[in-house]
Amino acid sequence: MLVPCVALGWPNAILLHSLQSGDIAAISEAIQLHQKAVSLTPHGHPSLPAHLNGLGLTLRARYAAVGDLSDLSEMISAFQKAVSLSPPNHKDLSGWLKNLGTAFSDRFELTKNAEDISGSISAHQKAVSLFPHGHPDLPRQLASLGSSFLSRFTSTGDPHDIAEAINMGRTAVKLAPEDSSDFQSNLQAFATSLIVLSKSSGYLDDVTEAIEIQRKLIKVTPEASAALPDRLARLGDSICGRFEITNDSKELDEAIACIRRAVNLTPESHRTFCGRLHNLAMSLLLRFQVHRELQDLREAIEGFKHVVKLMPEGYSQLSRAHGNLGIALQMRYGLRHDPADIDASIAHYKLAASCEVGDLTLRLSAARSWGSLSNAHTSSFVEAIIAFDLAIDIVTLMAGLDKAVQHRHALLKGVSGVPLEAAAIACQRDCLSKAVEWLEHGRCLVWSQLHDLRTPLGELYVYNSALAQAIADASKELENAASSPPRLGSTVPISDKMEVEKEGRARLQLSKKRDDLLKAARAIQGFENFLQPLPFADLLEQLPTSGPVVIINVERKRCDAIAMLSGSEEPLHIHLPNFSKEKAERYCKQLRQRLAQRGLRSRDEEEEVGCGWRVVGPYRREKLGGKSIVHIVLHSLWTEVVKPILEALAFPRVGKLSERILPRIWWCPTGALSFLPLHAAGRYDDSDSDSILDYAVSSYTPTISSLTERVKMPHLVNPEVAGLFLTSQPNARGLPSIPGTIREVNEVHARASEKGIRVSKVEGNALSVSDCLKHMEEFSCIHLACHASQYTEEPIRSQFRFHTGSLELDTVMRRNLKNADLAFLSACETSTGEDQLSEEAVHLAAGMLAAGYRRVVATMWAIGDRHAPDLANDFYQYLWDHQEDATGTCFDGSLSAHALHHATQRLRDRLDDAGLDKEKALLAWVPYVHYGF
Repeated sequence: MLVPCVALGWPNAILLHSLQSGDIAAISEAIQLHQKAVSLTPHGHPSLPAHLNGLGLTLRARYAAVGDLSDLSEMISAFQKAVSLSPPNHKDLSGWLKNLGTAFSDRFELTKNAEDISGSISAHQKAVSLFPHGHPDLPRQLASLGSSFLSRFTSTGDPHDIAEAINMGRTAVKLAPEDSSDFQSNLQAFATSLIVLSKSSGYLDDVTEAIEIQRKLIKVTPEASAALPDRLARLGDSICGRFEITNDSKELDEAIACIRRAVNLTPESHRTFCGRLHNLAMSLLLRFQVHRELQDLREAIEGFKHVVKLMPEGYSQLSRAHGNLGIALQMRYGLRHDPADIDASIAHYKLAASCEVGDLTLRLSAARSWGSLSNAHTSSFVEAIIAFDLAIDIVTLMAGLDKAVQHRHALLKGVSGVPLEAAAIACQRDCLSKAVEWLEHGRCLVWSQLHDLRTPLGELYVYNSALAQAIADASKELENAASSPPRLGSTVPISDKMEVEKEGRARLQLSKKRDDLLKAARAIQGFENFLQPLPFADLLEQLPTSGPVVIINVERKRCDAIAMLSGSEEPLHIHLPNFSKEKAERYCKQLRQRLAQRGLRSRDEEEEVGCGWRVVGPYRREKLGGKSIVHIVLHSLWTEVVKPILEALAFPRVGKLSERILPRIWWCPTGALSFLPLHAAGRYDDSDSDSILDYAVSSYTPTISSLTERVKMPHLVNPEVAGLFLTSQPNARGLPSIPGTIREVNEVHARASEKGIRVSKVEGNALSVSDCLKHMEEFSCIHLACHASQYTEEPIRSQFRFHTGSLELDTVMRRNLKNADLAFLSACETSTGEDQLSEEAVHLAAGMLAAGYRRVVATMWAIGDRHAPDLANDFYQYLWDHQEDATGTCFDGSLSAHALHHATQRLRDRLDDAGLDKEKALLAWVPYVHYGF
């Protein structure tokens, strides 16, 4: 095999000369020579990887000077080929992997493509794995890996990434000798990680340590050094970061001076110029907010304008620049009230939100500002609709299937209020159909995703079986890949971390593959809305006929109820001016404090305190106006929320005459109202009581579509599996004993047997987790009397606690429970949820609905051993007494809402007859709730 006639020495010498002189023409000549070397080298020749790497380096040099995206893509391609053609033991492979990782990271900074940063981390990890401990190049490689983790964290906010960035950076600094060429650059990279961490955590120590590192680096940097502008810019950004924590305005002057000097030292043609000018404008905007000097605002606006003029399309930072220019112009409008400023502000918010490669968090913020300002300053609602449509789409992208479930929920914590804000504006404009769609499309996203992954594809199979099967296969793989990655620390081997990244890349690729398949399906005539959120008209067609569905939107500016009734062409709008987000949050806090005082945060063995719970701490009976907090909360919910809705719906007061003649009502609350007992709202005075119980049978639904899905698909109980499986687990390991579960299950089992119902029970150690799953497949209805644990960070890991182990929700959801009908969760806090994820319904009740059960009985707080057996008996007795086939040996749960209404009324009457304290009585029956159809 002949050696290529173009040797590497010549183009490398030209490259070295061009780098020293800044001669772009010379760099281009070196690129051409490397391209010729690659073209003349036969495939398989041992020199080809080196030629490809050299080509990548020369392309990178031109990209660093000019910033052309085409050079960046060609560079990545060259490095990828060099790596793929190199033997695993090649002496230069680690360096080529590092070059590939850095190139991927560079492109990610411009485009925010998740595959690029995943590829960067993977390449750097492989490079690190090739170095033995003590190798002189290891610190430099660790620093590069840490920088890639940092870049991904700034985009996704995954705490695992910032932890890895800090770990890699600290280790790189520790391993590099202080007199080595790498020490200063490693130290700078570590300081940058500390700054980003401080912005996330708010810890002053991190940013202070970073600033001290950066000051020392600048002191030892020569004036003529090419590194000086970068170090000045980073120091200025760090000081601005500390100002955001301390609000010490004295630091802003130093920050602005540092960044301004960095801008002055940077040629306008250099690819870093726009970023530095943008940060200078941002620091001036911060100072304007402190001192209100108009010159700072004017200079900031001019700086942002210059950035958006210079920055090419396709750069992710363009979205940030447009968004911040929108903020600055909005501030100036607040001073001058010039309509041109607000028009320009809206225009730049629109551009920021519409940048397809921008950071999703920034794009979402811009879309919200675009929508709210358009609503406030224009007569047409069209622009606001377009803006909030995009905002909801961005929220769904942020929680996409390419991320693990835990990460999706972490991202949603900061944006759960977006659909509520949009719906409030739509209600203000009397555009109720849009309000409903935004609430439906932007809430309970993770459960909806899991539902979509399992949706039968029957119609598509008929039209294109191959496409349908491909979507089904990709969906199944994505579901299996949905679990969160293990938490990794500094002691975990690099091989394990590489495996986690491999799984993440596979999930990313699977998500993209499924998206492409869905696009192909939606291109088929008649399948345009395939697996898309339902439009309002479709929701209206599939409502239950036995009562209305009432959405209650609780937002900072207003509170509205939207009642949807079967057969009605339009929803009913009920403005609730006496209720607010602030009240909902206050009622939640007061109720939880009272529950804590009563010891109602877990199900314990009863003590003689009259109601079956252990009282924690000193008993204090707090009263407001002569009434307990619990009475106040229920009374307020009645007068401010529920009664106005019932009056608007013209619901008559029926009383306790018969549960069967009461209409159904499905509550779909939002925000903090999701944690309050609407189903028990009322005035519970001895002389003049009035409550929702006298007007309707209440159920809850996380979303309208989760209810209409069950209405649309009639459920006929398979006679082979129709029946009831019961289990009691009184002594789960490490938890208090709950002996009442034994009586609860035994009494229900005995009565079912007397009725000839198909029933089975397994108790305590006799039931394994795997056996329970089999019983769930063999019986349409289940009754779990046990402890439960909710994991709000990872809801699919929430579990029922057995003697022999724990049954996780994720495990239940992986089973094919096509005959699932009713789940009675006789455990504590199975519908409690999580404050920061109020719109995601992260509780076991919603999870069991997502797993396939049509209806679920759950609890809002702890239930007592004394009363749970009696309530369960009354519940099932009602079902059996009212089933259509009175002689049948099996039953379904279609009357479960009425049965629970009846059972709680019976419990309420018994407690009243016993003369118990009114508050204790309420806390005994109120926690029971019904979900589903």
